[in-house]
Amino acid sequence: IQTGPCEYNLILRTDLYSKKHTQWFYFQVGNIEPGITYTFRIINLLKKDSLYNYGMQPLLYSERDSHMNGQGWRRVGRGVSYQYHPGYHHASLSLQTNYYALTWKMEFPHADDTCYLAHCYPYPYSALLNYLESLQND
Repeated sequence: IQTGPCEYNLILRTDLYSKKHTQWFYFQVGNIEPGITYTFRIINLLKKDSLYNYGMQPLLYSERDSHMNGQGWRRVGRGVSYQYHPGYHHASLSLQTNYYALTWKMEFPHADDTCYLAHCYPYPYSALLNYLESLQND
């Protein structure tokens, strides 16, 4: 949900087969401009505390950085905060639930780039299959 020129409130879908937990995220961002500060706020997290309160930062992957210089995932963001926010509500959220918000500001490195933001380093299914095959061949 765009709340300003470069400010977004995000709502995570709950994990399948869980008690409706929301903590991890992975999403794509495009149509970005370098040198502009973007603010992201995930508004429906449920844990009362988070590693983001102790220095953890979201991860960024830039397709252009990967192709130009082999750069992979890296930690980004300033002003990272994780706190209770009673004022953020959306029609898809329960009014009886206490939600916490993860907020951070960042700039993207390039124009005409596709970037990904994540809670933790993605582990592709293909990597799992390769690992399992190596165990089977031992």
